[in-house]
Amino acid sequence: MAEDNLALDIPIEILFKYLLKDYHREQQRTLYLEGQIRSLLKRNTYLEQETGKVKQQLLKKIERNEKEIDYSQEISQLHQAVSCRNNTIEQLKNENARLKNELDTYMLFLGKI
Repeated sequence: MAEDNLALDIPIEILFKYLLKDYHREQQRTLYLEGQIRSLLKRNTYLEQETGKVKQQLLKKIERNEKEIDYSQEISQLHQAVSCRNNTIEQLKNENARLKNELDTYMLFLGKI
């Protein structure tokens, strides 16, 4: 090792001084990066919690939309039932009018006899 130092031709005090500066610089950088990591971990935790909340809200919206779809199908079925009922009422009115006409005709016929 002493031979290597001789080949570099740098005094040990200066080498140690620069190594110590590098060490302190890296120590500060490490502290900064650890702070960044803590900050990112906190943000990640927060985002995971928010993601869960948003997911629950979306699931609720989907359930509500599915219920609305079910209601629209029920409404469609009710419209069909009402339409069918109205058609039946119309047919019965026509049949009633026809029978009334036949009864009137029959009563006139009986009155002429």
